[in-house]
Amino acid sequence: MGGNYKTIKNIRWIVVVFILLSVFLFPWWFYVSLSLIALFYFDNFYEIILIGLAIDSLYTVELRNTFIALLLFVVSIYLKKSLVFFKK
Repeated sequence: MGGNYKTIKNIRWIVVVFILLSVFLFPWWFYVSLSLIALFYFDNFYEIILIGLAIDSLYTVELRNTFIALLLFVVSIYLKKSLVFFKK
């Protein structure tokens, strides 16, 4: 079990780095799609809030993306509890 946890943790960091790189290299809809997929794939993907903060600090003065990321994080927690294929 320990090796599986470490593998998922490594994959999680690779995904975070890839999403941050996609902010610079791809259109907005690409990294938003990747973030939404990662939000539902990983448990408690709170890195999305840090990604939103990074996007806001790079491109805007407002914290709009950070608040959207925080809202998506909270909504995903409730959706995961109510969806059948996320039940544990």
